[in-house]
Amino acid sequence: MRPPAELWSAVVRRGASEERTFCFDEVRQWPRPIFDRLVELGLLREGPLAASVVCDACGKMHREDVLWEPSVRDPLGKRAYIRCPDEGPVHVPEIRLRQWVVDGNVMAANLAAAMALSGSVEEILAGSVWKLGRRRLAGRFRDVFLSMAGTSEHARIAEVAARHLTAKDGILLAGQPHLNSHGMDRLTVFDAAEVVELGTDGLTVDLDYIEDALPRDRAIKEDKIRSLPIPEGITWPEITLDVGESSLRVLARGHSWNIDLEEAGFADTRRKHGEADKLFQILLWFALHHGRLPLAEVKRRKGNPDGFRRQISNLRKRLANLIPAEGESILWDPEQEAYTCGFKIKRAGDIDLPLPSDGSWMSCQIIERRNGRIAVGVKANSVRRARDARTGEPGAAEHQETVWNEYSLVDLGLARDVDRLLPEGQTLLELLRSGGRLVRAGDDMAVLKLNRWLRDRTGLGGDPLQFSEATGTWIAAFDCSSERPR
Repeated sequence: MRPPAELWSAVVRRGASEERTFCFDEVRQWPRPIFDRLVELGLLREGPLAASVVCDACGKMHREDVLWEPSVRDPLGKRAYIRCPDEGPVHVPEIRLRQWVVDGNVMAANLAAAMALSGSVEEILAGSVWKLGRRRLAGRFRDVFLSMAGTSEHARIAEVAARHLTAKDGILLAGQPHLNSHGMDRLTVFDAAEVVELGTDGLTVDLDYIEDALPRDRAIKEDKIRSLPIPEGITWPEITLDVGESSLRVLARGHSWNIDLEEAGFADTRRKHGEADKLFQILLWFALHHGRLPLAEVKRRKGNPDGFRRQISNLRKRLANLIPAEGESILWDPEQEAYTCGFKIKRAGDIDLPLPSDGSWMSCQIIERRNGRIAVGVKANSVRRARDARTGEPGAAEHQETVWNEYSLVDLGLARDVDRLLPEGQTLLELLRSGGRLVRAGDDMAVLKLNRWLRDRTGLGGDPLQFSEATGTWIAAFDCSSERPR
């Protein structure tokens, strides 16, 4: 079974070749839902019967022309066969002669809709190049084109597209990669097989990747990009990034640097006010998830993991230019299928809850104190000095104890002030006062928000609050209690 991305690539490549059809022998190996989706969208339409087929009688896989002879038994009134040098006349069932053509016009219309382009789709080079429309990307309007021509046609493509540019420059989605850049000064070329994905609801385009890859109008001057003077020999695990909405603080071995986005190379200078670019937004995303992004979350949020992989590669380079630390800044965990930061990262101003030494929710306690503060206790390993009872020699022994930290609900971001609790803050108090059990609906929004808040502030895996269908009750996976009288 070929994966959807590979099949989509095959459709795009075939559509940009001289032979734009798929025969029955090819498509019968595809997953049926994907083939049906391509046909339903009109990207594949049935064409004329094949004039030649591969012989399946002798095992030599030679191709022969299809011949026809009259037949009163066949619905068509004739019967197809080929002449095999070894087997003689070989009957060819009609179904093996069916073919499907890649429809460039339909692909152009689907892409224009997927990108929400304004204007109408226009075929500007018969069967090869379409102007799809325009939209605002990277701070200004750009024309978008689709090329389903081969690589040898790059000169004609460039000439035709340039004549139809109404904006300063444009984007060309190419069915064949490695287009020669000659004549493409005003066009940024993207491989349609990589930035477009076939989904359950149709085509999706990775606009985030496209926008991030577009050339900048006002490039940052090289002398403005800082490379931090971090101590020699420092490694990424010794680095902490404190990420704000429009600022970045770097901490390493007792040193700290506050740098703005432009100095760090994270400002999108194509925009009027130099807002954070896509790579900085990914840093913020990492900070919200305590430095770990599962691929499943990436697919849910962005749809196209291939485009995200390229952005991660660009982010690694950007971080390496800013912080010349040893090792890899962002790692891929194949077992967990997640990207993980090789450094500590958090949101500016966020208070993180302590982690238990065994990484389990069952080793956590949350208590409401009499004064209204929230106490969080976790089991942690500590090393104490000890003396061997037999020899009297001094040594060290590992000891497990519960470490406590106290916070106000305002400090934790669960209340706007002393008298104004957020829904998730109120839910936490009710959970603590009820001993860790809440009778609420399984889709209760306040409980779901609290569940996510606890995950984000600790970085622990699994859900701290779990819903029982049998009892209609939310149950905490950690110890809950309140010292306040009921």
